[in-house]
Amino acid sequence: MNKFLSLIAVVLIFLSDVRINTYAQWNLQSPVPTGRDLNGVSFVSPTHIFVCGENHYLLESTNGGLNWITRISDEYSTDPYYMVYFSDATHGYILGNAGQN
Repeated sequence: MNKFLSLIAVVLIFLSDVRINTYAQWNLQSPVPTGRDLNGVSFVSPTHIFVCGENHYLLESTNGGLNWITRISDEYSTDPYYMVYFSDATHGYILGNAGQN
């Protein structure tokens, strides 16, 4: 009888652990800097950052990501930018589709 109660206790502990993990929720990390998929990042300095992604988005931050400025966007484009490289604050390259910008 003692072994049977021990087995039931182990099964109940296991089931309660599975139930708790089953209901874990995801936390949305976006929309900072944007709710869109981002594909590339380039650091001009530790605080000056460019990121690019879907809808031909190019965003810039000059304070380490606290605030973002949209430099290029095309809400109607389905093509993303894939990579971005900036050698300084004004000279850079963006790799994407359709050659629109």
